[in-house]
Amino acid sequence: MGAKEISQALADRAGSVCRAFLPNSRKAGNFWQVGNVQGDAGRSLTVRLQNASGKAAGRWQDHATGEFGDLLDLIEENTAALNTGEAMRTARQFLGQPDPEPVNTAPPITGPKTTVKSSSKSDAGARLFAIGQSIAATLVEAYLRGRSITRFGNTRGSICLALTVNN
Repeated sequence: MGAKEISQALADRAGSVCRAFLPNSRKAGNFWQVGNVQGDAGRSLTVRLQNASGKAAGRWQDHATGEFGDLLDLIEENTAALNTGEAMRTARQFLGQPDPEPVNTAPPITGPKTTVKSSSKSDAGARLFAIGQSIAATLVEAYLRGRSITRFGNTRGSICLALTVNN
């Protein structure tokens, strides 16, 4: 399911989406009312529950801030998703849809060609290390930095990771 299909599926279940993602909200006629995208009490944000007068179900507007969008946008704002991909993952989960299979865009791993198989653990470790690739400028590096693992490199033939403690 792409963003358009997810958005339509959410619009078809607008009331359920509002109940799940907008605590302190309530139904008022053809709208769901709440204070803001975080679900605080109030009435400034409205979500259209059904198509009416040429206006689509699942569209929302915060009359206090002027923000507006569809329910996928609301989920992205409500869950503080880092990007639309995360919001789509959350929406798919809500809709009971599986995530698409990840596409592997990394080049195939190629290592040294060996013709003699050794049963030695140190030889196996050396072969494994030889086919390793740098994590520089990859998602792995970003993840490790996010976990405060900031020093990595090749030190005397072994990978060195250092943890920093933030006080």
